[in-house]
Amino acid sequence: MDANTKLSFISMTGVAVGFAGGIWSQLSKSSIEVEGKRLKKLTTAGWISLGIAAIGLLTSIAAEILRIDIKRSEGVERERRETAQKADDERKQLAARQEIIQNLIQQTNEIIISGQPLTSLTLSLKLQTSDSGLLYAMQTGAGEIRRNAEDVQGGVPRTPFEAMEFEHALNPLLLHLAGQSPSDARALALLKLSTNATLSFGNLHQDIHWLGRDGRPKVSAGFSPASLRGTREGNSTPWVTTTYADTPGMQSTYEISWKLDPVTLWGAIDRANAEIPMTAMLPPTIQFAIFYDSKVLPFAKNNFSSVVGSNFWLARPNVQSKVNWIDPKATLILEIEVNGLQKKQFALRHRISPPLLDDSDDEIEEAHCIVMEFEVIAGK
Repeated sequence: MDANTKLSFISMTGVAVGFAGGIWSQLSKSSIEVEGKRLKKLTTAGWISLGIAAIGLLTSIAAEILRIDIKRSEGVERERRETAQKADDERKQLAARQEIIQNLIQQTNEIIISGQPLTSLTLSLKLQTSDSGLLYAMQTGAGEIRRNAEDVQGGVPRTPFEAMEFEHALNPLLLHLAGQSPSDARALALLKLSTNATLSFGNLHQDIHWLGRDGRPKVSAGFSPASLRGTREGNSTPWVTTTYADTPGMQSTYEISWKLDPVTLWGAIDRANAEIPMTAMLPPTIQFAIFYDSKVLPFAKNNFSSVVGSNFWLARPNVQSKVNWIDPKATLILEIEVNGLQKKQFALRHRISPPLLDDSDDEIEEAHCIVMEFEVIAGK
């Protein structure tokens, strides 16, 4: 029973007691005169009337005390609500100010970055999936990498560590992203940073055929020099980290990472026009292409920014070209940080298999490609 209900009950009780006392006083004789005394003597009925009056008085006093307590409690509650509302308003105002400041900082960074040359880049492509085929391939590859690391003579492994990482970790993951089962096929990845700049990494056959004649002497620093006849200079190459699910059937996490310093960045990016400098401004959409099981590549030699034949980057998704993801519950997030100032995340929008045509508009049968388009979802 709350305070207001108690007050109503006591007040009604007081009214009832008062009414009962009034009726009683009308129906009974409450006092009689005593000979020789000025004061009258209460009868039994008088004592009852007096008791009823006392109860009524006490009821009124209790009701008044309770009424005062209710008003005090309501005042305290009202003050508490006003204080809470004021604090909530202040929090909202502070959050709004912080958002404005954050937006101003982001806009300032974008203005600064738009005028800055691209000097460093950190790349992360994170896949979360429960695909059992990929899990088996990655665990098998990890075993091969471990056995090679244990087979060291004179401080030199049987196969260079870097070559093992490319063949048994990076390659099967790229094949899976292209929708292919793990195999001996080679896979390479191209990241379209702008209309002028393309970042490349992965695996190449030494006897690959390039459709274009003119090109560059060496391929990108993002390829394993151990498996090729040398690459351009670079201080790092991509690597893969894997976090396996604790429970079978749950999603594991596979991440391709690459930190490119100025030297590596210069050696890993091809530019269509070398006279146009690379800026640190990232576009709102990023294209990511994977060529797999390809003996012919539609580019100038060692130059992935120079497309020969039809420009597959311009292909748009349609019923024939759109490719559904193997695992509908999988998530794929691309994160890029430039110059240590701006980091943006991109979510996969769609995957397509574009037509690959040579200069004569004939299909290149020995080339296979998947293009994924990512859209920005967050940045700071």
